[in-house]
Amino acid sequence: MYAPLFRPFRYLIAGLLLSLAVGPGLLGETMSRADEFVRVDGTRFLRAGRPYAFAGVNFWFAAWLGRSGDGGDPARLGRELDQLRSLGVTNLRVLAAAEPTRYAPLTPAFQPAPGRYNEDLLRGLDRALDEIGRRGLTAVLYLNNQWEWSGGMATYVEWATGEKRPPADRWPDTLRFDTRFYSLPAARTLYLDYVRHLVTRVNSVNGRRYADDPTIMAWQLCNEPRTGDGEDLARVGDSLLAWADENSRLIRRLAPRQLISTGSEGVIGCGWDADFYRRLHALPAIDYLTAHIWPLNWGWYKPADRAGTLPVSIQRTREYLSQHIAVARALGKPLVLEEFGLGRDDARYLPGTPVTARDAYFSAVFETFRAELVTGSPLTGLNLWSWAGEGVPVDPAGAFWRPGTPFTGDNGIEPQGLNSLFATDHSTLALLRDLNRHLSANAAPVLSR
Repeated sequence: MYAPLFRPFRYLIAGLLLSLAVGPGLLGETMSRADEFVRVDGTRFLRAGRPYAFAGVNFWFAAWLGRSGDGGDPARLGRELDQLRSLGVTNLRVLAAAEPTRYAPLTPAFQPAPGRYNEDLLRGLDRALDEIGRRGLTAVLYLNNQWEWSGGMATYVEWATGEKRPPADRWPDTLRFDTRFYSLPAARTLYLDYVRHLVTRVNSVNGRRYADDPTIMAWQLCNEPRTGDGEDLARVGDSLLAWADENSRLIRRLAPRQLISTGSEGVIGCGWDADFYRRLHALPAIDYLTAHIWPLNWGWYKPADRAGTLPVSIQRTREYLSQHIAVARALGKPLVLEEFGLGRDDARYLPGTPVTARDAYFSAVFETFRAELVTGSPLTGLNLWSWAGEGVPVDPAGAFWRPGTPFTGDNGIEPQGLNSLFATDHSTLALLRDLNRHLSANAAPVLSR
């Protein structure tokens, strides 16, 4: 076992001798060519010859800000990225696919009709990636969604079958409808066509092929792909594995220098079957594991009983992380906790309202992350959900997003401000800045294994 942030002294000596032998210019040139893409080295990431551990954010709406059409705001995009960079953030998780949906008002869509692509929004993604890259940040792009707020699987199934999805309140009927995606050839083909179109795209701003852009750390198959439990897992599991294998192998062929991940929540998204989660992430073209944690959604945390349920939420978070760290260690791959969040005190939504519980929860997660890194744990990245920055809800009661209102960190089927991290949340931002300073101070160069 090795600690990812602290290298043995003999490696430093070897590196100094190597630099004397080849000259500093040649060494720097060689390393920049070889290491400009984030890559996996055992259970850690490397970037530019250094262990790459990050505390980033979800910034799902970056492409929408990058648009030149109505609703776009490239100037805000730049300001948001500047603030994130000032906080030490180096990694963003960004939505790169959206289809029409009757259940949420997110517009426009990347794919407004089967096989038709919205060039204005794609150019918004071009601009977002260019601006992200200019600031030295990396992005994880997710390509589908289990949840209907961006269309996703539900829309693909509707396109493939001509059937209408059950109303959102008819759970688990909605999940069973959506997961038909994995076994419908027509739905999978439409999805794979879009993946090919995007991965092979040439950025209209900087002329780079997406597949050749080190700004893109990873392609992600889907946001929170699920199987359901029991009989649903038995029905869906094999087709989900086959889809993930086919899709990840395709992306590997198209973009061999970029990483691939599933976007899974963890065992909760796999019918609470740890072995299925392991099999999904053991696929040869999947480079690292993912997990999400939602104390409120999963019934651990109750805003009306902060004192009683916050300690329970922290403990269960640590237990959930430990379970997934063990799987990652067994597979010899890194793990990223790429979604976690907690609402504001007393279920409020506006900037300026207290975030006492959130800060305590984030502090506990950050402390766990620091402790894991020191031991050489596979847990090597975090992404908070979700960055709102300048975006402020128009309704103190948390009305849903609608066209013409500012983007916040919350998607279109959740109250705006529910889990948003605002630019004025100074206490929370200080926690994030301090964690990133710690990560930066402890990242030593790696010149040999």
